[in-house]
Amino acid sequence: MALNNKNSFKSTEIIIEKFNMILDKIINAIAKGDLTPEDFSRATKRIYELIGFIRRIVFPFLTTFSKNNQEFEEKTSLEINDIKVMLGQLIDNIEKSIIDAEAHLTKDGKIDTGMLKNYLEFIGVLINNLFYIVVSTIAYATGNMSEEEYNDAYAEFKSKLEENKQIFKEKFE
Repeated sequence: MALNNKNSFKSTEIIIEKFNMILDKIINAIAKGDLTPEDFSRATKRIYELIGFIRRIVFPFLTTFSKNNQEFEEKTSLEINDIKVMLGQLIDNIEKSIIDAEAHLTKDGKIDTGMLKNYLEFIGVLINNLFYIVVSTIAYATGNMSEEEYNDAYAEFKSKLEENKQIFKEKFE
């Protein structure tokens, strides 16, 4: 596996930090409940910022990372695809929830942000599990993790993904 050690670690750290920062701001904003129309508008802008970040930064990063790391691509391509499918459906659900919330806001002034919060938290779970295996792959490729440790990390990633797929099926499909 050919990796540019410093750039791969730094890029991954930046993406994880930026993603979690955006997600935390959104969840904190909508967790308060009783949002005013202005609060909801600000939260909606942040949600679309997060969606854009996933589409413009996370997905292209994964594609590039996979293309440059054949072993990673071979080992995780099905799992990555499963995660992308779940993320795509969650994003679609978020966009529908925003439209529904805006419709209710103009009708009765009430906004239910519970499902939005659930969607966003689950996106966080999926992305963080995904980057767990990316970081583990980088560590393995750079000699900072043994093959046995990497196989354990991969097994943990895959186990969490199976749990997440079940949760997704029960709560979000």
